[in-house]
Amino acid sequence: MFLPKSDKKLHNELYLKSKFPKTYKYVSKFKEILLARGSFVYKYQGKPFYLFYGAESMKSRYKVVWSRMGSKIEAAVVDSITDKFFSAKPPIPQETLIFVPANSLDEAHYLCALINSDFALSIVKKYSTVGGKSFASTHILKYVKIPKYNPKDAIHTKLSELSKLAHKYAKEGKDKELEQTEAEIENNVKNLLG
Repeated sequence: MFLPKSDKKLHNELYLKSKFPKTYKYVSKFKEILLARGSFVYKYQGKPFYLFYGAESMKSRYKVVWSRMGSKIEAAVVDSITDKFFSAKPPIPQETLIFVPANSLDEAHYLCALINSDFALSIVKKYSTVGGKSFASTHILKYVKIPKYNPKDAIHTKLSELSKLAHKYAKEGKDKELEQTEAEIENNVKNLLG
């Protein structure tokens, strides 16, 4: 059950049980499963079992996503989806995907360029098992120190624009142009990070 931060009363299990007994009875059917969640076991013991923590970042319109398994990090920028039946909906990545929310499309592409860089991959390969289930989990952001996006920084904006180009060329199947753009991204990452 995702609750707004402002609705603190529902963060009290006794309150939910007494004021909304049918709701409590329903969520209690899943209590064992909910208590076994990895994120709950490690971070939220002692909190109500029915709450979902960290769901705010799911609402982010822009996300950088990549698979946590494999031998190479292949991140992509995803945006909200709009079709004729639904209003704009933010993408909700599957459990096997890692995502980082971004405040803007430019910031998302900047992050994507850095996460996809050979620099980031070389760091991850030094401490993580290539091909393992958690090869490229969120822990990579602890070790790959990415400077906060600054739209006034020329290299940051250049990386963002290059990532947009790389996405365009990948979608169009323009492999030669994609390869050249990726090489330019690597040069800019080196200039940024040394």
